[in-house]
Amino acid sequence: MKFFIPTVPNEIGFYVQTVPNASQSRTIGMSEYQGHLTLKVAVASPPVDNKANNTLVRYMADYFDLSKTAVSLVKGHTSRLKLLSFRIQEEILSQKFKEKGLIIVQ
Repeated sequence: MKFFIPTVPNEIGFYVQTVPNASQSRTIGMSEYQGHLTLKVAVASPPVDNKANNTLVRYMADYFDLSKTAVSLVKGHTSRLKLLSFRIQEEILSQKFKEKGLIIVQ
């Protein structure tokens, strides 16, 4: 399974498995969900009126020290499985994963 996925030119993405209604937003770790290698993230918002999606995008931008405009939700607006896209080179994003202690096994 490939973790990083080209989404649009000059952007790289990966799947995120969300757990909405958490007490706080936090990264849980790497996981396999519905046949995809994912980053599992608890989101401190309900899945109503796009609140959880907006919280996820903001959290991922903060987590990886990126601007909010560098992260977008591409697919999965109404699902727990979401495809996020990042305006960053794959090598840099991969390094950020390593710095966070997240190991990608492909």
